[in-house]
Amino acid sequence: MLVPTLVIQPIVENAISHGLERKLGHGRLQLHVMKETNSIQIVIADNGVGMNEQVLATCFLEKRGKSIEEEEQELDFRM
Repeated sequence: MLVPTLVIQPIVENAISHGLERKLGHGRLQLHVMKETNSIQIVIADNGVGMNEQVLATCFLEKRGKSIEEEEQELDFRM
């Protein structure tokens, strides 16, 4: 079973740039890849600064609350 190219890299880079670079002291990034019967489980964890619950909830609400059409309109607006 193969992992598609560039699946892990953007997540690791995000953890470093948004979590670990802002952290005081030593940062830790853990990457675990486990082959299961019919799949591969990838776990990326860090001890970076993270997000508070309000910011995290807002991220989930924004993504859940938009239809595909609204997302497309937003992308067209940005271009």
